[in-house]
Amino acid sequence: MKVVGTMKPIERISIVDQVINNLKDYIVEQNVAVGDKMPTEKEICEMYGVGRSTAREAYRMMQAIDMIDVKRGKGAYFKGVPSERTDDSCVACWFKEHGQRLTSIMEVRMGIETMTTRLAIQRISDRQLEQLRVIHDLFMQSAKARNYVKMAFYDEELHHKIAEASGNELLIRMEKIIAECIVDYRVQTYLLPDNADHAITTHEALIGAFEKRDVEAGVALMTEHIENSLEDMEAIVQEKES
Repeated sequence: MKVVGTMKPIERISIVDQVINNLKDYIVEQNVAVGDKMPTEKEICEMYGVGRSTAREAYRMMQAIDMIDVKRGKGAYFKGVPSERTDDSCVACWFKEHGQRLTSIMEVRMGIETMTTRLAIQRISDRQLEQLRVIHDLFMQSAKARNYVKMAFYDEELHHKIAEASGNELLIRMEKIIAECIVDYRVQTYLLPDNADHAITTHEALIGAFEKRDVEAGVALMTEHIENSLEDMEAIVQEKES
């Protein structure tokens, strides 16, 4: 495969988002057709001067928005440019199809992330606390711009940073495994504006609990956050069926 591409200046914290934008340009410039094979992760690293984990994350996000199909052992294939959806019918269908799997994941997530929150509030440094605030601000900017891919990315980053602040290597690894399982869920969730508003309100309160070092409030907010995520999903499906 002929590898062509130039990296645009990185203006924001999200290198992954920049790689996605460059790959979209690559698709247009190289006249990539539906079914054509996309560059390998190694080629993406060479094209844009990024690490393997960044290339992998970019493809995870692109798969979540149904732009590519990643086939194990074969690579990634272009599926087409996703349409801009303004209603919740497609989202409801997706949630209904994947609801049972997501419920199981959320049950595990409840245990892991409430535990990481409890430890993180006790152990977080001032620098890590500032990182939470920066990521939250970027999430709000993305919500204002209605960029659901960025919203999903920064939501995931916020939860990663909370796990890292716990200082527990096993919990950090488990949180990352869960995050990999719900990339598509996060993207689908933020296609609906109300869900972004809910997340902003909860994240703001959660960071407030971290700033006050209020362990019990933080754990209660994380519990409520995950419970609300499930309830929002169920409400969307029920509304579609009524």
